[in-house]
Amino acid sequence: MKRRLIILPAALEEIDEAAAWYKPRRRFLARAFVETVNSGIEAIAETPERFPILEGEARHLVLPQFPYSIIYTATDEEVVIVSCFHQRRDPDEWKRRL
Repeated sequence: MKRRLIILPAALEEIDEAAAWYKPRRRFLARAFVETVNSGIEAIAETPERFPILEGEARHLVLPQFPYSIIYTATDEEVVIVSCFHQRRDPDEWKRRL
């Protein structure tokens, strides 16, 4: 059974903000960032159990080549993308979303 994928609005906002930050520096980096995030979300949706537990029920996928992690929770019915989190930010920010 395929799980329903939910991306929280705050996570979408973080993805957009990061891409907007990369765009004026090097346009290809913004595109590469979004493609990397999309690939990561696809991998999470396919097999969420393969990525390590971060804290409690939250798991994470560290993005290659970018200082971001995709933080999510998963049940038998759904996968919820909680955050696309810069690794140098205060982790309390994504923890409040759980």
